[in-house]
Amino acid sequence: MSESILNTALSPNTTNRQALDYRILFTRFGKRQPNCIKIIMTGIIVSLLPIALSGCAASPLKAPAYKTAHLRQILVVPIETPPLEIVPDPIDDRLPVQRHFRNMEIPTPLTKKIYLNPGKLLVSGLISNEDVVSEFAFDNEQDAHRPSLSLIDQDYWLPSLALAENLVTQLTLNNIESQLSHHYYRLPKSSSTRFSSDPADWRKSVAQWYERPQSSIDYRSMKDSAGFDAVLEIGIGHYRIFEGQTALQILMRLVDPIDGTVYARTSAETYTISGSSQALLNNEGQRFKQLISEMGMRLVDRGLVNIGLPLRKTTLHKSKIPFVEAPPVNAQF
Repeated sequence: MSESILNTALSPNTTNRQALDYRILFTRFGKRQPNCIKIIMTGIIVSLLPIALSGCAASPLKAPAYKTAHLRQILVVPIETPPLEIVPDPIDDRLPVQRHFRNMEIPTPLTKKIYLNPGKLLVSGLISNEDVVSEFAFDNEQDAHRPSLSLIDQDYWLPSLALAENLVTQLTLNNIESQLSHHYYRLPKSSSTRFSSDPADWRKSVAQWYERPQSSIDYRSMKDSAGFDAVLEIGIGHYRIFEGQTALQILMRLVDPIDGTVYARTSAETYTISGSSQALLNNEGQRFKQLISEMGMRLVDRGLVNIGLPLRKTTLHKSKIPFVEAPPVNAQF
């Protein structure tokens, strides 16, 4: 299996140097660093994260030439996105008093929940009883029997929707008539994980969707899909902010709308040195949303080629943000 780009993104080498002098962890101006143990432990955790995050893999599939030669109309369907992961947790930036409590060793009840930040991003993280954010209230009754497809009217930002809009633009530029679906696909979850705040449970649901050789949606019953040669589903395997870096993985499947067969799928991922989560998420997260959109555009280009839809035109523009991209890899969650 190819190595995930996350292994690079989460490594200590964030300045593209060939070697890192670890002596700086222990001394500075000839004095021993007081937090060297904490730094070392952080490094160990960082090195183990890719192992913990890579749970399952599915081989990419490239569509046969005869399947893509006459594609002229494609329906684009976004997939429900897992909550954003932020490391370290931003609760100290959001509530500086938590740092004081920690220093005073005062026990404070902190629980990991999914909450909605001011920019309407779903985030998996710690919240306290006195927090400025509160747990996101899922509709338990509705979600207990929720359909696979739901109208795009959710009250939070769906990054896969932003990527789907870019995808429609990209296909249109390449003379492929495309349309954004009015619905998005809701991830299948068991009763035990339906409202889980653990991103691993959400990644598992994404993996289940991506690995299926047959779509669970009967596109023939959708008015949206009438007249389309194929359905292109686009989702996010993971997206996270980690120590000043932002990583994004997109997943794409090309589906036959007649029999639901998945005859092409691919994953693509990238990361960039993006700055602190606090800087990215200020002003309702506009900078972060723009960053994800720019990263997604690059990945959409590559993904279309990987599934067998070569591009003649590109929507890419030069970005001031340095990106590091990996070659196509098996999907890792």
